[in-house]
Amino acid sequence: MNEELKIFVRTLKKGKYLHGSNSREIVKKAIEFNNPPRIPYMFNTHGGDVFLAAKMSGPNAAKKPGRIGATYTDGWGVTWEVTGRGWDHATGYPLDDLSEKLSSYTFPDMGYDKSDPLTKLMIQMGRRMKKYILGVNSINMYELLRSLMGFEGAMMAPYLSPDLLIDLLNRLADMTCRLIDSFCAAGGIDGFITYEDWGLQSGLQMSLEQFREFYKPVYKRIIDHCHDRGIHFIWHSCGDIITLIPEMVDLGVDVVQMDQPLLMGYENLIEASKGELCFFNCVDNQWTARPEVTIDDIAAETERMIDMFARKMPDGGFIMKHYTQPWDIGLSKKKETAIADTFFNRTCRESR
Repeated sequence: MNEELKIFVRTLKKGKYLHGSNSREIVKKAIEFNNPPRIPYMFNTHGGDVFLAAKMSGPNAAKKPGRIGATYTDGWGVTWEVTGRGWDHATGYPLDDLSEKLSSYTFPDMGYDKSDPLTKLMIQMGRRMKKYILGVNSINMYELLRSLMGFEGAMMAPYLSPDLLIDLLNRLADMTCRLIDSFCAAGGIDGFITYEDWGLQSGLQMSLEQFREFYKPVYKRIIDHCHDRGIHFIWHSCGDIITLIPEMVDLGVDVVQMDQPLLMGYENLIEASKGELCFFNCVDNQWTARPEVTIDDIAAETERMIDMFARKMPDGGFIMKHYTQPWDIGLSKKKETAIADTFFNRTCRESR
């Protein structure tokens, strides 16, 4: 444990800054703009206030080979090429033509009606530690759609097979709602996070009109399903999604988790959200991984990001995190640690 964290822990034990609140309460207050006593966090190097529950069971897949370039097929029928990174590359799409293949496609048994001992154990652990428990979406509707159809197929479906696309999306939404219910049956979660990338580097992957016509209604079903069960909905998306932020607010999204906030600008994001959306940010993963970015640069940018969100949204609305897969972007341990150290030093200063 480094010295900054020791100071931080001692401060919390003295009650100078925690004020009797546990991690779960602090995160909920941040999400709901209810004056959290401090900024909640989730760091690879130190843990934090947010606890990831295990994914519920999904479809069985062929054993993934270890050799880069080898291929395998998952339980959805998607063929993948091994990249050696945190994500592989889809090369075979079982629903590349909806009009020909959807009627005969067999959806996998996700096993959501079965007991999942690992998930129950993870939730019990999170409860004992009084953490904010986050259930992970193992379907990720839009990501799965692109894997099932291929990017080109997914982009052309609104024009070539609009009714079939709606049918498929509703089927995936039904499965997602069953997943949420399974988390509830396993002990309950506080938030449900989905990993669905809608941005390119210069805007959305499709027009807002298409999003509103085909995707917004099914997201609304999933988000309402969470809220009906007292669960926050957290949406991760990479890329430039600034024009999607008002749609997220309208849908009732509680938290947006982004790894590239500098791509859009902190102030622009806050303005687009009208102060109604909690941001769950790391320091921009594209910027931090650049060789010319120094430890001092990272410390300054961490301070700047915290200052902006604290000033513009003084009642809450911000959670700090690390990028989850630093090895995939070549982010050094020193840079990763600098983000946490800056956060803890700042928190300790403010608690005195």
